[in-house]
Amino acid sequence: GSSGSSGEGGAHKVRAGGPGLERGEAGVPAEFSIWTREAGAGGLSIAVEGPSKAEITFDDHKNGSCGVSYIAQEPGNYEVSIKFNDEHIPESPYLVPVIAPSDDA
Repeated sequence: GSSGSSGEGGAHKVRAGGPGLERGEAGVPAEFSIWTREAGAGGLSIAVEGPSKAEITFDDHKNGSCGVSYIAQEPGNYEVSIKFNDEHIPESPYLVPVIAPSDDA
């Protein structure tokens, strides 16, 4: 820890966006992106809570952004929490309505 470093970065500098934060479909990967470039060093954690356990896949693009996809198994309202150094980023947790899979048959 170097002293005198003013806390420039942090959770408030993290941005997230994408269709997976607005709506989802059960059994279908919902994808979104997170941009941490301006937030500095820190740990990113993602949690999806709702009627069923969601499987989360994390893909670091190594350029200050990363892609996330999760699969909610059942329809309902899900809460997507994105934390940076254990602090919620702006607008987190996201409330995401997940609908039942459409029957194309």
